[in-house]
Amino acid sequence: MVLLGAGMGAAMQTMTTLAQSGAPRPDTGVATAAVNFFRTSGGTVGTAVFLSVVFSSAASHIHERISAASRNARFHDLAEQPGNARVITSLLGPGGHGELRDSSALARLDALLVRPFREGYADALHTAFLLGAVVMLAALVHALVRVPDRTLPDA
Repeated sequence: MVLLGAGMGAAMQTMTTLAQSGAPRPDTGVATAAVNFFRTSGGTVGTAVFLSVVFSSAASHIHERISAASRNARFHDLAEQPGNARVITSLLGPGGHGELRDSSALARLDALLVRPFREGYADALHTAFLLGAVVMLAALVHALVRVPDRTLPDA
């Protein structure tokens, strides 16, 4: 995440300068505004896409983690207790593949029961970050191929 932040921070001003240098002097403001508009729009769309990836895959990752954890006798015994079973069912739904809309009930569960939920969310985040890495790699390749090598004018 630190590398992502440092890379994005360094790229922001570079993209603005590149757009300004490629535009005729009277259109420099328009170029700057266009860069900011598309940066904001891209951030909005990117956030929506990556959060969709996280939340669409979280339920299946959590179900996999719960299936693996249920082989542990202590986990199985805790999950079978009526209060815990109701909370888990409310989180996952009767079929075990719920939409996980409200995770506040996890605060009432034993740490052993909460672990598969946390690990499932972490797995879903890993998927989103890997997708982000692929998108960034594609952007880097595009930039290396398409961005011209220009010298900025002195004045």
